Amino acid sequence: MRIALCRIADIPYIRDHKFIRSYRRLGLECVFIGNGRRVRRQPDASFCPTRYSGFAYPYFSKWVPLGILGYNAGLVGHLRQVRPAIIHTRDLECVLGCLVYKECFDRSCKIIYDIGDTFSIRYRFPRPLATMIQCLEDVLMDRCDVVLLPGEIRQVNFRVRQPRFLRIVPNCPFLADAPPASPPPGGDVLRIMASGDMTFQRGIGKLIEAARLAGDTEIVAVSGKFRPGVRELMAKSGVVRFHGQVSHREALRIAASCHAVFAFYDPSFALHRQACPNKVYDAMAAARPVIINTEVEGISRQITEQWQCGYAVAYHDTQGLADLLRRLREHPQEIARPGRNGRQLFETRFNWEQTTEIIHECVCRCLGADRVAPIRPKGEPDASANLYRVENEAIDDAVSPVEVGANAK
Repeated sequence: MRIALCRIADIPYIRDHKFIRSYRRLGLECVFIGNGRRVRRQPDASFCPTRYSGFAYPYFSKWVPLGILGYNAGLVGHLRQVRPAIIHTRDLECVLGCLVYKECFDRSCKIIYDIGDTFSIRYRFPRPLATMIQCLEDVLMDRCDVVLLPGEIRQVNFRVRQPRFLRIVPNCPFLADAPPASPPPGGDVLRIMASGDMTFQRGIGKLIEAARLAGDTEIVAVSGKFRPGVRELMAKSGVVRFHGQVSHREALRIAASCHAVFAFYDPSFALHRQACPNKVYDAMAAARPVIINTEVEGISRQITEQWQCGYAVAYHDTQGLADLLRRLREHPQEIARPGRNGRQLFETRFNWEQTTEIIHECVCRCLGADRVAPIRPKGEPDASANLYRVENEAIDDAVSPVEVGANAK
């Protein structure tokens, strides 16, 4: 049985890898369909080997709507070759082509709509246009078989109607990928990890300024994606150490070698106020506190008040952020308690293994089955109790072209 994971990207992102690993453990053959003919593997590919496919399409950077339509037109033709039983599609940019394929060529195909970013609030559209896009999103969502969200806060974006089958799948890591819990590192220099897209809208400029004000603070940058001007600023600051792009497992190890994880989002963007970042759960897995801005609705209050696993500072309060960094450096014992709280939450609630039943339920709904028998990895007596412990040695890492024809499905 084949499942196609579609998104406008030339590499699977972290969340994509997690789903691919889960689908493979359920015995599904996975195909990642990205854009461009040079779709490639990330460092994490060794943990979830799959088939990679892509196609050229006219994506015009200055004409985004036309580019999206061009991608979806090519996607329909490509899905006709792949012929999946299930399509896992990411965001509005891909779902239209998937629905056209289902309605016109294979009505038995099921669609899992994974809404990472709500398109109507991702950009600063004029209100009438944003309302029209939101209505379109709701109509398309209603035609999908399963809808997934990374956090409950995103449910407020369903204005017209609610999904028929909705599940929450947070962006948390695998237990198997997490480093062993350890106390905060010693030394006189405070190390703060900054990961993901390096943009000014993610507060990196404010972190650099706060690190300078606090003194004896080093920013550990883990990213391979820098927006114009950001890398130059970081290089000139004298407080940043670069790691480049690494696997998610390596990123968690680096987080454990730091004192805290930074997660700021510019609140002038509506989508940022509903952020459900990987960084928060990565910090939990590494037993380190997360530093987030107060304007991130829902999760910032949970971090500081309910879960007590981090700190919240106003986005534009650079001096307040510097004071927090100085306090953590001078009183490192404060780091241990929120780190332990986060690690306990990760081990008991926010890990990808906890989503196994949710993903299993979604696949069963798509296939019309009560249960799907998971694959038993080599060397494990009971794969149903622990589906994710065996990595490279249990899976063939071969990457082969997509098959087409009568036996493709």
